[in-house]
Amino acid sequence: MSATLQEADKTYGALLTVEEAAGWLSVSPHTMRAWIQRGLIESHKLFGLRRVSEDELVRIIEESKSPAISETRPRVKSLATTTPDRA
Repeated sequence: MSATLQEADKTYGALLTVEEAAGWLSVSPHTMRAWIQRGLIESHKLFGLRRVSEDELVRIIEESKSPAISETRPRVKSLATTTPDRA
């Protein structure tokens, strides 16, 4: 590994290609690039190539474990609970 790559590893942690990072998150490389472009995932350009740190992927995975529905957002009742009982 070159000295520059070793310095990058010290600065950013282990760096993965877009394809490798996509594999970690089980998405396509196209989706990973779109997320990077939209700023949803932090990436670094090294030698003209886009890289994603393992630390960033761990952050994304940890965030995905949080509940999708906020406790303050009301839940939609199912039709079964809103249908009046018939006597």
